[in-house]
Amino acid sequence: MSDFIMGALQGVRSKLLDLTRRNRLLNYKESAKSIRVVDELPDEVFRILVLEGKSMEFVPLQDDSASAQLSIPGINPLTERKGESVDRQNELPTPSSLVAKKHRDTRLQTPFADVVLERRCKKLLQESRTAIEETGSNLLHLAMGFVEWSESVDSSELTRSPLILVPVKIERTRINRETNCYTYVISYTGEDIETNLSLAEKFNHDFNMVLPTLDEEVLPETYFRDVTETVARRINWRVAREMVLGLFSFSKLLMYRDLDPDRWPEGSRIIDHENITRVLGGRNEPESGNKIYGEEYDIDRDPRAADTRLILDADSSQTSVIIDVVHNKENLVVEGPP
Repeated sequence: MSDFIMGALQGVRSKLLDLTRRNRLLNYKESAKSIRVVDELPDEVFRILVLEGKSMEFVPLQDDSASAQLSIPGINPLTERKGESVDRQNELPTPSSLVAKKHRDTRLQTPFADVVLERRCKKLLQESRTAIEETGSNLLHLAMGFVEWSESVDSSELTRSPLILVPVKIERTRINRETNCYTYVISYTGEDIETNLSLAEKFNHDFNMVLPTLDEEVLPETYFRDVTETVARRINWRVAREMVLGLFSFSKLLMYRDLDPDRWPEGSRIIDHENITRVLGGRNEPESGNKIYGEEYDIDRDPRAADTRLILDADSSQTSVIIDVVHNKENLVVEGPP
């Protein structure tokens, strides 16, 4: 029975993952609700943010001349107009034995002018706060590394999916008197650092490919190399060494994680819980005849129906549910319509 319950639970968990292109964790596209980080080293950013617990400050482009090397295709970072492009390297620099001072400080370089950067930071601050107030979940994450992949070898369209997602919070600090713009910083929230569970499930389901796990002692660059080796046999697939701050919805992923039997303490496993076994395995009681579905009572003859005080009129199936709950003290799953 426990094997059956385990299989049913895994089936429920898999349904919580959206494996369509509507899922931004699978099909990520940059927008005005994101901030790209450039000219930084992922391992150093991870060390400062996560391991040392320090805040990091977003900095804009210092002058127009720098924009010749820092740009996002289709967007001019100084005007944020679509259709204009400034040449630059999207990829983050590769690490070397000598780490430059600018890569060891607490400043995060962006490709945006001060006014544009402030506007984007303000938007992310507002939306991340709203998400916490309305859902109780933090959606703001610093995405490190992206996989570029395609649905088939014949497809020319590459899909981009983030690899490592570091939960952060953003705060407004001082005002820069020279630019008259506020400065914003991000810091690690202390929540679990996630890999892309949706992507892992997608690759496993569609391509029979198992993405590596991210252990606590593994740094981003090591994980990038592990994923690169995994996807190397696929044509045109690659790991893009990029970093973006954005909003990523994890509401169903949180449920997916909470339903993981391995996360429950020994002696009180989720698959041993009475209500879980009844929901997933059906009833297993002598008086029920091992039926999965509840009985519909003859409410014209059943005395329990007469003793049930209803606020609104109810048909026989609705009344039968109320009888099971009120009189029989049963735990039920009720499937609509009501």
